[in-house]
Amino acid sequence: MSTKNIAIAYCADNERAAREIEQKLRPAGYHFNLISCTRTTAGTSLPEQLLAQPYPILLLVSDNFLKSAQCMARGLRLLQEKRHQIMPIVIDGVAKDEQSDEWTTITTDFERVSDIIQYINYWQDQYLDLRRQKRQMKDYDEQAFNEHLKAMREISSEAGEFLRVLRSMDFRLYPDFKANAFESFFMFTNDHNSWLSFKAQYKEEQAPVLADRPDAEEITTAVLHSSEEMAEEPPIDLSQIPGIGLLPAEEEAPEEIAESPQLISPEEAPTIDWENPAEAAEPSAIVEEENMLEAEEPELEPAIEDIAGQPWPDYEYEDAEQMYNAPPVEEEEEEEETPAIGLEDVLNHIRAGQVQEGLALMAQAVEDKPEDTYLRYHYALLLAQHRQDYAAARRELQSVVEAEPDNENALFLMGELEELLHEFQAAHQHYLRLVELNPVFPNAAYRLGMIIAGHFPGQEEEAALYFKQAGKQDPSNADAFYQYGLLLAEAFGKPKKAIKYFKKAIDASPLHPFAHYDLALAYHQLGERKAALNAYNEATQVNPELKTPENDLAFSPQREEPASVRIATAIGLETIEALKNNINHLEELLRAREEEGLQLRQEIQDIEEVKAQRPSVDQTVLVTGATSGIGKATAEIFARNGYRVIITGRRADRLASLKDEFEQQYQAEVLAIQFDVRDEQAGREAVESLEGQWRDIDILVNNAGKAKGFAPIHAGNLEHWEEMIDTNLKGLLYITRAVSPGMVARKSGHIINICSTAGKEPYPNGNVYCATKAAVDMLTKSIRMDLYAHKVRVSMVSPAHVEETEFALVRFDGDEDKAQIYQDFRPLSSAEVAQAVFFIASQPPHVNILDVVMQGTQQASSMLIDRSGRAEQ
Repeated sequence: MSTKNIAIAYCADNERAAREIEQKLRPAGYHFNLISCTRTTAGTSLPEQLLAQPYPILLLVSDNFLKSAQCMARGLRLLQEKRHQIMPIVIDGVAKDEQSDEWTTITTDFERVSDIIQYINYWQDQYLDLRRQKRQMKDYDEQAFNEHLKAMREISSEAGEFLRVLRSMDFRLYPDFKANAFESFFMFTNDHNSWLSFKAQYKEEQAPVLADRPDAEEITTAVLHSSEEMAEEPPIDLSQIPGIGLLPAEEEAPEEIAESPQLISPEEAPTIDWENPAEAAEPSAIVEEENMLEAEEPELEPAIEDIAGQPWPDYEYEDAEQMYNAPPVEEEEEEEETPAIGLEDVLNHIRAGQVQEGLALMAQAVEDKPEDTYLRYHYALLLAQHRQDYAAARRELQSVVEAEPDNENALFLMGELEELLHEFQAAHQHYLRLVELNPVFPNAAYRLGMIIAGHFPGQEEEAALYFKQAGKQDPSNADAFYQYGLLLAEAFGKPKKAIKYFKKAIDASPLHPFAHYDLALAYHQLGERKAALNAYNEATQVNPELKTPENDLAFSPQREEPASVRIATAIGLETIEALKNNINHLEELLRAREEEGLQLRQEIQDIEEVKAQRPSVDQTVLVTGATSGIGKATAEIFARNGYRVIITGRRADRLASLKDEFEQQYQAEVLAIQFDVRDEQAGREAVESLEGQWRDIDILVNNAGKAKGFAPIHAGNLEHWEEMIDTNLKGLLYITRAVSPGMVARKSGHIINICSTAGKEPYPNGNVYCATKAAVDMLTKSIRMDLYAHKVRVSMVSPAHVEETEFALVRFDGDEDKAQIYQDFRPLSSAEVAQAVFFIASQPPHVNILDVVMQGTQQASSMLIDRSGRAEQ
């Protein structure tokens, strides 16, 4: 992770702490990008800004941060997606006393359940208060208010999980972070040499200042730590490397291994042991067994997992480079020659946001070694993980399963993919095959239980068996205990046994949203009213939505039967059934806490499904002349493939229409900017005005160009000449000059110029147009020579005749009759040229395609065209 660029993210109230960190660490040669947020939801949230940038992050977590909407919006996604790029630092919050006008310190604590609950309650109160305000408001911007309400609802529902994930990370309290000359910071950046230099400098510069402080002796002792003790290399953070799980577990393993993101759930990564696998043959034994989960589990070494949460086999490697590149080998076999897989390169691209390039590199590796199931498995994993293209991942993985039907990792990943594609029967078969091979494979039993319970009616005993196995394998899997208890209570009519497992679920996860409530129901069913009331009170603390007048009456300690129960009995329902109705509707209430119509919810779901299915690439593309022809087709292909797209052109109405079209059809992020490339100032100001994720343009497609007039040189129109020179040459130069400095500074980027075969061979009456395109050809080669040392790629596409454009119409000044030049042969289409542009852009960063020359089959040169009719194929 060694890098000299670091982001410091914090709540604006904690500016002083952020500046202090920046000031103290700046002598080590680091460049800090300070990113702050406020308490509102206006503008781009802090997590959204952090998701869009590639650098490691120091996340300053304070009471102010945890109560800031802009800091918390999409915060859970940030922790899940960039877990290994984040170092959380817990600092004190601050608050201003309204009476004394003085600032006071607020301790930030989320270690205890009670501390987490206070933040959950805070956000739930904020959300409910907004809903109350909405009912009383008149003459307000309903759309804007609903957006704000939606953001608050999401924060309130994710706050508990955000803190749970944060608590599982390797965070530092601020005093610990500063201790020993900020040693933990240099361990995080994997920059031991800089720390050694900084430590000596820090000792010289800071020790005299510390002498005047009350805690000088304690701090100076930390700073002047024994050089002999510090001579060893600090541990290197390898947790981000694909294949880290291939390292064998050492006796002196780290105390904690960071979790990797998964496809199904971030909580499903168990350390396993199952004492009695033979029980799988007797599903009926579940109902009769009293103490099925009582046996103590033997201690195991921590399970090291891949990025899908699956355990890796134990293979031995001599060094990290060999670990990166070596395929798995069977135990007791001779080690094979290390192939150049390039997993390190793939990781670097993906970490830098160049997902498309990383995937292209993996695709090339798979193409080079089609029989290598190890490579194909990881390619499928990357497709699912980083593009959410589950169908494509399944296609790649299918050949692995066919070639290696006993490949446990492939079977589990295939089961996950089938679930995500709602193919539950197929998922069931893959998981079933897996547990036949390995009854203790992590999460396989739990996934089977969930599929059977949710999609196979009448097989409750089998589902219960698998939940039982899952609980034995992973005592921290609260939901396995909860699901088993639910089946005991509802399917088997055993509330007394169910209580035992609801309690296990609560022990594993005190904030489980339903376990307390179902425990209360089980007690109520047994007539234990006091215990039921206590469990109900706990349930309402964890989830205030459960506190309703009906539930209050049902769990009332009064001896007289509550009114709600009398009413339920009168209409033919038992008390317990009336209470179950509450839990049956709870999930819907949690998802939609405001009064939303069914149609609106369906529309939201449809949009989310489209977002989940479309690819996502953290790169920005700018296309000039995007309102028609090749430019429009190029913008569309990038939007369809998940890029952020900036479309530019002279016609504002067309830009607006295209923006709406791409956003609705592809759920793409599109920015439309109206200007004429011939106006240098307008183009420069447009580029300089870009903010946030739009500012760093990764790919520039210089497409804007035109042909005006079709006359011999002695009869040419001077205005036409000026217009072609200004657009085709000056326009390209102006935009390239505005965009290329950013690429040079970032040491990455790609410029693709749309040229023409007219720049390679002239034709009669094409004089000035041919000259401008020949200049584009020469400029492209010259620009490449200027920028290659800065790792900026420069490419060109040179098509011949292309239809679906306004080329001929513009050339003949809008004369539609003269513009009919493609009736008797079939030229290229604008979409076909756009595909060539996309192909060039999606190559690995070490590959630069210089020029693609294209023409239709019926065209051999500018002058030789078969005009015998349009070929259909």
